Amino acid sequence: MKFILTIFAFTVFVKFSVAQKKGDNTIIVHGFVNYNKIKEALFDEGFVPINSDTSFISTNKKSFGSIAEFSYIIKKTDTTLIFKGFLSGSIMGYTFNNLPVNNTSGNDKAGFDMMNKIATSFRLPITYLRIKQ
Repeated sequence: MKFILTIFAFTVFVKFSVAQKKGDNTIIVHGFVNYNKIKEALFDEGFVPINSDTSFISTNKKSFGSIAEFSYIIKKTDTTLIFKGFLSGSIMGYTFNNLPVNNTSGNDKAGFDMMNKIATSFRLPITYLRIKQ
């Protein structure tokens, strides 16, 4: 019986713990998280919900270094949180706004890592996806 339970637990862990891949841009947290815990996790990382309703939460832009700002949109359902990140800034006279954050390198990676830190703070199973824009 112990063996069967161990196999079942391992299967659930593998199913919901998909490793990050280069280019991932979406994080899905599987499980219920109440709004106050979401606000607290965002606040701990310097973000504040600026627009929210029962399904969506968007954050303020937070500066990262001298050229980049990150913001996040979180879609909340009864069973999941879906995180998407956005990068804005200016470099050498070129301004960019709300580019999707990807798990690649540089500022993109930093934004994705911050999003991942917030998502993992809930201690629930996570899936990483690359959703085409």
